[in-house]
Amino acid sequence: MDLARIKKVITSFGVLSTLSSLYAIWFYSNSPMINKLIISLIFIVVVPVGLSLFYLFIKFLLSKYEVTRK
Repeated sequence: MDLARIKKVITSFGVLSTLSSLYAIWFYSNSPMINKLIISLIFIVVVPVGLSLFYLFIKFLLSKYEVTRK
């Protein structure tokens, strides 16, 4: 698997999980509006950062694998 395909899979998974989480928070939670906004901001900031770190980790592992394979 090449890095572009891995990045595409991680990105699409992250977008889908973020959207489903925000949908669940907005429509099924009885908390006031300010709590919903804070949780939404946390999701919008934390999920991309976590996914990019995960991508960098996979990239690092693949580079180690390529070095040991040669």
